[in-house]
Amino acid sequence: MHKCLIMKKGNYLKIILLTAVMAVTCSLANAQKISIKGRIVTVEATETSAVKTTSGTGASAVKKGTGEIEYNKTVGTKNTIDNGRTDETAAVKNAVEFVDVVLRKKDMSVVTGCVTDKNGRFVFDNILAGDYIIEVSCIGYENKKIGLDGVSGNVNLGDVQIEHSALTLNELVISASNIVNTPDKKLVLPTAYQVKSSTNGVDLLARMRLSRLSVDPLQDKITSSNDGEVQLRINGVKANIQQIKALKPEEIKRVEYHDDPSLRYGENVAVVIDYIVKRAVSGGNVGIDIRQSPQILGFNDINLNAKFNHKKSEYGVNIWSNIRNLKGMWRENRETFNFAHDSSFTRVEQGIPSRFKFWHSWVDAYYNYQEGEKWFFNADFRVNHNNVYNYDYHSLLYPVNDRDNYVDMRDSTKKLYTTPSLDLYFQKNFSENKHLIVNVVGTYIGTTDKKMYSESKPLTGGGEKVITDIYSKVKGDKYSIIGETIYEQGLLKSKAENAGGAGSNNAADGSATGGTVGTENKIVGDNKKHSDKALILSTGARYYQVYANNDYNGTVDATTSMREGRAALFAELKGRYNKFNYSFGGYGAYMWTGQAGANYHKFVVYPKVNIGYNFSDNAYIRLTTKLDYRTPELSDLNNVEQLIDSLQIRRGNPGLKVYHIWENRLYFEWRKGMFAVNGQVYYNCMKNPIMEETVRENDKFIRTNLNQKSWYKINPELEFKVGPIAKIFTFSATAGMNHYDSRGVDYHHVYNNGYYTIEMDGYYKKFILYFQINSLDKQLLGETVVSRDEKGHLIMLGYKITDEMSVAVGAINPFTNRNTYKNPTTNLSTLAPSYSNSHFRESAQLFMIKFSWNISFGRKYNAADKLLHNSDTESSTLSGKK
Repeated sequence: MHKCLIMKKGNYLKIILLTAVMAVTCSLANAQKISIKGRIVTVEATETSAVKTTSGTGASAVKKGTGEIEYNKTVGTKNTIDNGRTDETAAVKNAVEFVDVVLRKKDMSVVTGCVTDKNGRFVFDNILAGDYIIEVSCIGYENKKIGLDGVSGNVNLGDVQIEHSALTLNELVISASNIVNTPDKKLVLPTAYQVKSSTNGVDLLARMRLSRLSVDPLQDKITSSNDGEVQLRINGVKANIQQIKALKPEEIKRVEYHDDPSLRYGENVAVVIDYIVKRAVSGGNVGIDIRQSPQILGFNDINLNAKFNHKKSEYGVNIWSNIRNLKGMWRENRETFNFAHDSSFTRVEQGIPSRFKFWHSWVDAYYNYQEGEKWFFNADFRVNHNNVYNYDYHSLLYPVNDRDNYVDMRDSTKKLYTTPSLDLYFQKNFSENKHLIVNVVGTYIGTTDKKMYSESKPLTGGGEKVITDIYSKVKGDKYSIIGETIYEQGLLKSKAENAGGAGSNNAADGSATGGTVGTENKIVGDNKKHSDKALILSTGARYYQVYANNDYNGTVDATTSMREGRAALFAELKGRYNKFNYSFGGYGAYMWTGQAGANYHKFVVYPKVNIGYNFSDNAYIRLTTKLDYRTPELSDLNNVEQLIDSLQIRRGNPGLKVYHIWENRLYFEWRKGMFAVNGQVYYNCMKNPIMEETVRENDKFIRTNLNQKSWYKINPELEFKVGPIAKIFTFSATAGMNHYDSRGVDYHHVYNNGYYTIEMDGYYKKFILYFQINSLDKQLLGETVVSRDEKGHLIMLGYKITDEMSVAVGAINPFTNRNTYKNPTTNLSTLAPSYSNSHFRESAQLFMIKFSWNISFGRKYNAADKLLHNSDTESSTLSGKK
C-alpha cells in the first residue's frame, strides 16, 4: 500500500505538463474578449407582469423591486448566447431611447457605459470574461440591475423591460442618479440629456450640477465654495479651461470629482475635476470657439485646437487668445491717515473712467505615446504670454471737506509676462492596481513691470505743478524645477470579489481585475455575507527648487537674488470596510529659503484623516481633518521698498516664516430621484498666518506683511438641487454663512457674511437656456474685507445647429446700471483705514455672442490615463500697486 502512494517520475512530468496546459487554457479563456448587447424596452400596462424576451435570450421573467438585482440563469462558464435574432417591430414600438446603461464589476467599479439609440439598443464590445452587473436607468422609469455570472462568451440579452416610475411630482417623473461614490471621489457618468444638451466639456460640467461647484458656461468660469484652487485635469493631466472647452461631450466617459482631494494633488487644492476621455487610435479633430461682444469690439476670446492620432501616438496643439480693450474703469476711494499727536487727514479719490487693455495668449503643443496598458509617455511644451498695455486710473484727490483743493492723480501700470515650460511625464503600469509615475517640469518666468504714479496741482495761470512723481521698473527672472514620483498599489482585495474567484480590487480608483469565473451563478448579494474590504497605498516624493533674480530701477533702485526649495515625502492609505470609507496619511517636508545671507530652514510633519460612512447608495456622511502649511510668497520675501503714492510705501519682509493650517470639514449628501441635498460645516484655523501689517514711520504709512497671531473661519453651507425635470429643466440653490476672526499683533477684527447662488438651465429640442444669480461673497483676511466673488447675474440662450456646431447669445448683469456696478474693498486698520469701490462700466449690460465648431474625422478610440501634473505660475517680484 505504501508503494502505491509513490508516483513514478514520469507521472510527475505528466501532471506538471497537464497543469501547465490547464493554466494556459484558463489564461486564454480569461483574456477572451466578448460582447454584451441588448435592447431596452417598455410595454403596455397589461404586459408589465413579465419581462418580454426574444427567442433564445436569457433575460429574467421575474419582476424585481427597484434596486434589486435580477440574475441571468443561462449565462455559464461556457455559455455563448448570440443567435442574432431581433424583433424589429417590438423594438420600434416599445424601444426606450437615451437610457443610461452602465456595466460594472462585482465590486461595483465601472467598466464602461453607453446610451441606447433610437431603437433602444446598446452594446459593450471587447469585454473580458467574468462576472458583471448591468445597471439601467432613465428618467421616468424604475432603475434596473441585471447580474451576469460566469460570462465567457458573447451575450445577447434581447429585450430588457423597464417599468414606468410610480413616483411622480405634478406629473413630472423623478430621475435616477448617475453618481457613484467611492472612498475618495465621485464617479459622475454623463447622461444622455447632459451629452445631448452640451457642446463642450464646460457645458457638460454645468449640466452635471456637482456639489459646491459653480460653472458659468458663458464666461467659462469654474469656481468652488471651498477655499483653494479648482484643479482641472484630463485623464489625470492638469489642464486649463481652454483645454476643457476643446473636449467633445461624446468623448467624455465620466468625470471624476474629488471634492476632498488626497495628498497626491498638492497643497491648497479645493477640488479636483478629472475628465476621463476616450483615447483615439486614428483620425483627429479640429475645433474653434469664439466669444465676441457686439457692442465692444475689444472684448473677445478665440480658442483654436487640433488633435491627431496615429496608432500609439497622439499629437495636439491648443492656441488661445484673450483681448480686452475697455475704457470704463475707475475707482472711488476714501482713505484716512492718522498721524502722530492725534492729527489725521482724510482724502477722497473721485475716479474718471480710464482704460484697461491687455492681450493674453497661450500656446500648448504636446505629444504622447502609449504602449498598450504597459506604459505611457507625455511631453508637453507650453508658452504663456500676457501683455498688459494699460491698467490706468485717473482720479481727482482732495481733502474730504475741501473739494476745490484737489490734485490730479494718475496711476498707470504696464506689465509683460512670459512663461515657457516643459513637462515630461512617464507612467509605468505593473498591473491594473499597481503603477509608478515620474513627472518633471521645468519653468522660466520672465516679468517686466512698469509703474508710473503722479500727483499734480493745477496752476491759476494755466499749466500744472507736479507734487509727486514716482516711477519704477522691475525686471524679474525666475527659474524653477519640479520633480515628483508616486507609487500606488492595492494591498487588500474585496472579499465580495474573492467570493467569485481570484482577483484584485482598487478601492481608490474604482478599478478591479476580473477573477476566475465560477461554474455556478453566485448572487452578487454575497458581499453582504462577507466583510467588504479594500485597501490601497499611495506614496511618493516631491522636490521643488527655485532661483529668482529681480532688478528694481527708478525712484528706488535695488537688486535681489533669492532661492527657495522644498523636499517632501508623503504616504496615504485609502480603504473601505463594509459601509465605512477611510484614509490615513501625512507628509514630512524640509524647506529652505535664502536671500542676501539670510537663510531659513524648517522641517514639518503634517497628518490627514478622512472617515466616511455610506448609509446607502444615495446618502453618506464624511469627516475630514488635516494639518497643513503655507510658505511665504517669494514676492513678499523681497528686502525692498516700493512707493505706492505720496503717503504709502509697500515693503517686503525677508523674516516671514512658514505657518500652519488646521482644517476640519463635516459633509453630508442625500439623493432621491431627481432631488439632492448636501451640506457642510467647515472650520479653518491658521496659527501665525502671514497677513498684512500697517506701521507709521516719519509720517509715512508702511504696508507690509507679518506673521500675525491667528485667523479662523467657520462656514456652514447648504445646497439643494432638483432635476432634470422631464429632461428639460434643472435648478440648484446654495446658501451659506461665513464667520471670520482675524487676530494680529496689534489688531482684532470679526466679520460675518452671508451669501447665496441660484442656477437654472433648460434644454428643449435644440435650444439651451442658462441663468445664474449670486450675491456678493466677502472674506476678511488680516485687516481687509475683499470680495471672493462679485455680485451679479447672467443669462444665456443657445442653439445647437448640429452636434458639432452651436451658437449662443448672452448678457452679463443685463438688469444692472452700467454706472452703478461696483466691487467694494474695506480696510479696517486703525492707522490708515479706507473704503474703496472698483468700477467696470463694461461689467454691466455686456452682451456676448458665442460660436463653437468642432469637427472630427476618422476617429477610433482607446483609453490611457496620465495621473499627475505639476506647474509653477507664481512671479517673484514685489508690486507697488494699491
